[in-house]
Amino acid sequence: MSQDDEEFKLVVGHRSRGRVKYKKTGIKDVTDIYADQRAHGQHHVGGELTSAAAEGMVKGIRKEMKKIKYANDLMTRLKQLADETTKRGQTFRIICLGLGSPSRYAGSRHQLALLCMLSDKILCKDVSLYDPAFTATDITLFDSFNMSQLDVNNEGKIPCSDPDVFTLFYMPHCCRSLYANLLISNWGVGQLSNIAIIGNTFSNYLLHAIDASARKSTEAMRRLNPLMESFLLAPYPLHADCFSDTSLMIFPLQELEKHDIWNSVPPAPTLDHEMAVN
Repeated sequence: MSQDDEEFKLVVGHRSRGRVKYKKTGIKDVTDIYADQRAHGQHHVGGELTSAAAEGMVKGIRKEMKKIKYANDLMTRLKQLADETTKRGQTFRIICLGLGSPSRYAGSRHQLALLCMLSDKILCKDVSLYDPAFTATDITLFDSFNMSQLDVNNEGKIPCSDPDVFTLFYMPHCCRSLYANLLISNWGVGQLSNIAIIGNTFSNYLLHAIDASARKSTEAMRRLNPLMESFLLAPYPLHADCFSDTSLMIFPLQELEKHDIWNSVPPAPTLDHEMAVN
């Protein structure tokens, strides 16, 4: 099958089969378009892109994503999810955690470009972000895309208890503790069925949870992994590492209701050294 045919697939019991090998696509990383400007310092202030330059680059990446039809199946599935929430009388919001600084890092710009595409596709106007790495330039950049910054670093502890709101958490390549805190904060049928996550595939975290700290931090994932639907994104040709092992994870109400695991809340994770706290 072509890449488009394989782009987005439901996986059950997904296991890592080693590092993905990417074929040459003939598509140039769009950040290279601006290499000459970067070399001459035209878009840098103290080693950081200006917000205007970063905005132009994100828009360019988004244009390239559309050209190669990347994540079309993902956007179709999210549109179905958003339509289902509308039928239930719910509003839809997106919370992005751990993006990194788009004004400093190319990978963060690619991830922001996909976030912009997703929010446009499902007509979501409520998009907020948090990462301790954000700079004032990043905040200005988010303003240009009508996105807002969360006021506090709650380390992923964001309970979604309002039954009238469905929340998509956009968390590509976050540390395991951040995912664990999110799951534990929403431990229960009602709350978990009202969230979805775009992030690293849980089964790979479980596969590599060898020491006691890792097993503790992935206990919530272990309990939920058999109960959820996981849709794996295809390799991304414009920037290979941006969406490697990234999935859309949904927690269907009917499946959650079949299991009696909710009285015992998983242990709080050990703080990962990479999870910055302000």
